[in-house]
Amino acid sequence: MDHKRFFFTIYATASNIWCYYFNKSSKEHEDVCLAVEQILSTGEIAINSVVVMEVAHYLFRQTPLYAEVFLDTFLSYPFHFFELDIKTVHHAIQILHQYSSFGIGGRDATIIASMEVFQIKYLMTNDKAFQHVKSIEVINPVQNR
Repeated sequence: MDHKRFFFTIYATASNIWCYYFNKSSKEHEDVCLAVEQILSTGEIAINSVVVMEVAHYLFRQTPLYAEVFLDTFLSYPFHFFELDIKTVHHAIQILHQYSSFGIGGRDATIIASMEVFQIKYLMTNDKAFQHVKSIEVINPVQNR
């Protein structure tokens, strides 16, 4: 991973990154923590409301006793937070139509649409479906596993 790229750049993050981040037993946890901590130190992470809800759902399912504590921690990070407006939803529908055959689902399409609307180039995820999207560059902190 090119560590120089982390400075002064905004990164969108998919929910899978945060699920690995909060799940110490996942094999991806260590690699993801290193990458997330580097980006958090610059304060340049972007998420949309769909990612927040996906992470909340995961945490309530996997760690019901600690979910609220983890969510408080998660929501305290210095995110650039993007809500979905109708324009972005329409754009996400177009993206879904264009990329669904590559494995991009509705929630994924909202991430891509948010990135395009706010001109964010980099997405941290290990979901290979995003590699088919021409407008973004995927940063996979666990690609060597």
